[in-house]
Amino acid sequence: MQKFVLVLIAALSLSASADTPDQQLATTVQQLVADVGIQDQTQKYSALCDLVKADIDLPTISGEILGQQFSTLTRDQAGIDQFNALMPSIVVTTFYSLVSDKAGQASSVNPSPVPKGSERVGYRVTIGGTTITVTLLKSNNKIVDADWAGISVVKMKERNLQNQLQQYYGADPANSLPVSQLVQSLQNDKNLIRCP
Repeated sequence: MQKFVLVLIAALSLSASADTPDQQLATTVQQLVADVGIQDQTQKYSALCDLVKADIDLPTISGEILGQQFSTLTRDQAGIDQFNALMPSIVVTTFYSLVSDKAGQASSVNPSPVPKGSERVGYRVTIGGTTITVTLLKSNNKIVDADWAGISVVKMKERNLQNQLQQYYGADPANSLPVSQLVQSLQNDKNLIRCP
């Protein structure tokens, strides 16, 4: 009996993962449109946080935003860990402002891939008449970026936060804890949507 259950679980897992990347993305987008329509704000943010944790490659985005200089700054490892833990909140806050008016609107994913290099692939997503290109990692089909009007949301966030990191670092290059200072600044932002 135990073997049968294990085989059944394995078969279900394979069938669930048999969706193509564009089909998986379509499911994520449909869930996003449903989640932004939740009336209770606490439930809405909780659902968005869960979606981000499940379908977005947070470690990749975190590394890109911090960049090589700050993601490997060993004296600020505690700040790096805190930043990584804060990534779901950063992503939800950033993307929510872009989709908050899309609740219940029709969405579609064009199944034709958009080349994004050897490790990534993009798909054009339309939500309520607005088209964006969502980039997935080929290795895990998780979202790593979205281009809105030709502008990478992750690159835009990276530029903004890198400017702050450079200012914190520049104040005392030998001793500063720039990532910890950035985390403190982000946590103090009253607009931050906090993920549990």
